[in-house]
Amino acid sequence: MNFFKLIFFSSVILILVGCTPPPSDETPGSNENGATALTESDDRPEQPADISGSQADTSMQVEEPDEDTEGDPLFVIHTMEDSIYYFGFMNRSGDVVIEPQFLAAEPFSEGLALVAAGELPDLRWGYIDRSGQFVIEPVYCEAGSIKEDLAWVRVCPEGSSEGLCGFIDKEGNMVIQPQWTYIRDFSEGLAFLWHEEYFGFVNKAGEVVIPLVYEYGDFIDGLAVSLNPDEVNYIDKNGDVVLELDFDRIRHHTDGLSPAMKDGLAGFIDKSGDIAIPLIYQAVTDFVDGITWVCDFEKWMVIDTEGNVLLETEYLPAGPFSEGLAPVQIPEVDFLGYIDMTGEFAIEAIFTDAEPFQNGLALVRFEGGYGYIDPSGEYVWKYVY
Repeated sequence: MNFFKLIFFSSVILILVGCTPPPSDETPGSNENGATALTESDDRPEQPADISGSQADTSMQVEEPDEDTEGDPLFVIHTMEDSIYYFGFMNRSGDVVIEPQFLAAEPFSEGLALVAAGELPDLRWGYIDRSGQFVIEPVYCEAGSIKEDLAWVRVCPEGSSEGLCGFIDKEGNMVIQPQWTYIRDFSEGLAFLWHEEYFGFVNKAGEVVIPLVYEYGDFIDGLAVSLNPDEVNYIDKNGDVVLELDFDRIRHHTDGLSPAMKDGLAGFIDKSGDIAIPLIYQAVTDFVDGITWVCDFEKWMVIDTEGNVLLETEYLPAGPFSEGLAPVQIPEVDFLGYIDMTGEFAIEAIFTDAEPFQNGLALVRFEGGYGYIDPSGEYVWKYVY
């Protein structure tokens, strides 16, 4: 488990002194959207990874269940043949509904799933419906899932991974022409873009409404974090500074609170910029459903939005509490399991990797394979390489 990848959290503010994260065990490559740790050495947004020339990550990043409301959630699965992964989809009961046949896959989003076809290393991305049929042909060298009815795509010459990014609609029409180096999904009507060394935002008409002069985070509840060399601010959708902040770095807010760091200590601020939870921690993560993990230089704890300690544990968190359970690792041991809010193991620590529960299932790995388990720890899908 790579704690710094933090697929399960939006981010973590972390100083590596006393709260030791679990060891890294990554699989190579990914498409995009992998969240990363925010440390003192790096507060710039991470550019999307280019998977051209390698096969897609087999982590929860591509195996996260479909959160569409259009029927039974679908979960990405993969099999292996001749050292090549093939991706498909199963339902919550573990029944295969789309046979593994794609070279990479992302979860369904707004009725379509992003998948890769072609021949390695020259992958091309397109979009399938829930029957497994392509509705947008795989012609893009890089792409994102459908968000707010649009998806970003990178257009490259055949055999190349170099190109510029624009946006297509659900029918595959290019509604914003390729013109930027990197872009991200739309959020609240605006999409973060990066061209050369600068960052800004574009609207759905293709207009750059916030100039490419700063470093930004995504918009949440009408606000985004603006990072300049000498200051950290909140901006509104006009690009105006609405709140000047006296912190070394901050993150976007969840549950009304933003992780913030100053002089090496982390805590939380509210939307007014006032300290809501004192900056006394070595490490903090984003709130998820009103609770979050923090570390006070000695131990990991779960707190609520008032700062009340709900749980102290000797274990190392590997993800947030979700559906009543959280993946953790026993210190000095390579295996992970799941604890409940009493701090007791509900599912024994027998996995080499474990992801949070979503839509009733959790992705786990064991020596020589992977699977999905239910809250009782029983496998609904198990694959041995």
